Amino acid sequence: IEVAFESQNNFISNASHELRTPVTAIIGEADYSLAKERSIEDYKHSMLQISGQANRLQLLIKGLLDLAQTGFDGKKLTWVEIRLDELLFEVKKSVDAIMPGNDIIVCVGQLPVDESKLYTTGTKDILKVAISNIVVNACKYSDNKRVEVHLAFDEKYGSITVKDKGIGIPREEMRYIYDPFFRASNTTSYEGYGIGMPLSFNIIRMHKGKLTVSSVEGEGTTVQIQLPLSVGQQER
Repeated sequence: IEVAFESQNNFISNASHELRTPVTAIIGEADYSLAKERSIEDYKHSMLQISGQANRLQLLIKGLLDLAQTGFDGKKLTWVEIRLDELLFEVKKSVDAIMPGNDIIVCVGQLPVDESKLYTTGTKDILKVAISNIVVNACKYSDNKRVEVHLAFDEKYGSITVKDKGIGIPREEMRYIYDPFFRASNTTSYEGYGIGMPLSFNIIRMHKGKLTVSSVEGEGTTVQIQLPLSVGQQER
């Protein structure tokens, strides 16, 4: 219980800090603009700064809401059959729109002859967010170098593996990667909030799946997602 309270307090403290930063910037820029008459160029500059910080705040709030929603047990969500190979191509399409300079290849490998073994059960939009977060991170932290997304199957699971050749994660920091707002010490030059991986982890766990990460600093990161196949599962 003590650990749970401490974790909650840390989350609230970190969330407050992250939300306060863009709000402070917006107020400061607005006060600067209103202090006296300024040139049109100065007003335009201030509006651009305010717009940028407002967009940052919007993304942060959305991430926090998504993260909070994954604390539910999923019973209120709509569960459907999701074909995993089609899901991956939808993820690629989404990431292409966000990061048009990416170099993502999707390898579906040998698909099961029985098409019923291509499906998992879950909430498609939320599951797509989880996988997209991981693929976006792979592109971002490898500066858009080649990112490989592999899909494989066994009797129980569909496995999605995302490999990049980016900056990697320092070994001593791996234990913190699922903590909200944690960002590795070598990511300071990259935009981010430390919400994507905890969000993906919670979503995969909500879908009764497994998420594992292996990484070598300076060489790259591999993330594997295992999702239980619908075949043989009990009805939710």
